[in-house]
Amino acid sequence: MSRWRPVVGIMILMAVLALAVTQIYERRLSRDLYPRYSSLRADPVGLRLLHDTVDELPRHSASRWMRRFDLLPAKPERTIVVAGLDVGSHGDGVPLYGDGRRALERAALAGGRVIIAFERMRYFAPWQIAELPDDVDLMIQEEETDAEAESEEEHDDEVTGAEDVLEFLEEIQGMSLGFEVRYEYVQDDRGMARATPTALRAQLPAFLNWRTHAYLVPTVDADAAWQTLYRFGGRPVMMERSWGRGSIVVMTETYPLSNEALHTAADPAIIRWLLGPHQQLQMVETHLGVVEEPGIAALARRYGLTGALIVLGVWLLLFAWRRMALFLPAPPESRTLELTYESTAGLEALMRRSVAPDDLVATCEEEWKRTASPGDRDRVAREPFNSPIEGYNQITRSLRRR
Repeated sequence: MSRWRPVVGIMILMAVLALAVTQIYERRLSRDLYPRYSSLRADPVGLRLLHDTVDELPRHSASRWMRRFDLLPAKPERTIVVAGLDVGSHGDGVPLYGDGRRALERAALAGGRVIIAFERMRYFAPWQIAELPDDVDLMIQEEETDAEAESEEEHDDEVTGAEDVLEFLEEIQGMSLGFEVRYEYVQDDRGMARATPTALRAQLPAFLNWRTHAYLVPTVDADAAWQTLYRFGGRPVMMERSWGRGSIVVMTETYPLSNEALHTAADPAIIRWLLGPHQQLQMVETHLGVVEEPGIAALARRYGLTGALIVLGVWLLLFAWRRMALFLPAPPESRTLELTYESTAGLEALMRRSVAPDDLVATCEEEWKRTASPGDRDRVAREPFNSPIEGYNQITRSLRRR
């Protein structure tokens, strides 16, 4: 039974490998190696056509950002596209919150153009970027009243739950960007967003395919800053505002940027307007989970450790050479005679006793002629020889095939 264990183990490993290859092949066929609205996908729900189209334009370039948002440089003269953003996501890895939002603000302030496109909302989110509830202040007052009974020292170290709620709601509201996202079903069988006069003056298409019922609401303090470009069901779904030396564009649907939309109803005006005055396009992939993890080689190049790695490699080669080749002279041979047995020892002893050294070649030749062909027997040289070795060489040259 034990001899079958390695075979069974190998068969299990081969089955697991075949299953993994099959899964990868199926995912490759279904274009599901990358998430929806990724610029690496070439199927209808990807944005690769937009990336490749801009990259092939004269004097234009397109790139992908797959690192953390806090490392996003605030370089001007570029357009940053954050597509497929989930409204229900929150945390430091999402562009609208924490370091991601601050990085996008810095990029717009430096003169860049930031485009934020949300993923299609198919249902009413349990929490949405909406206005603060009216009873938040009352909740804070009640918490403070209850906390007065405790010691002042403990009160200074604690953070009340209502304050956490207020901080969270202020964070998700996106007040620094000045807009809110809401959802309400609209009965519209055409599924087309209508351009506003502002969009028509910018030579944008009069209609865009729209598949979501989410809409945008500017905050009170930023109402005058936003310009509505498209409306769906009478509600704003795409807005633009100036931000420092740059601008920010928000849209509740990523479909107009997808491969399907650009393939079925391609309009150069959309790409030209998206780029704005810039010639560089940067597609952000971080919020979609496509993150580039730098390896040891990348870190070595970044911190100037390439020379150290080369020295380490040379040292390893010298160490391996030292272990394989001895620089010391070979040890002297032993003076004691070691008796060994060879398989031909008996034959050699018999020939030494029966055949004289001078008759060895002649004896071998006579024995060979008994089984050799007539032509080979005639080809054997008859020249005299001085030693058995010379005779053997003459016979070998005579029998050599030409």
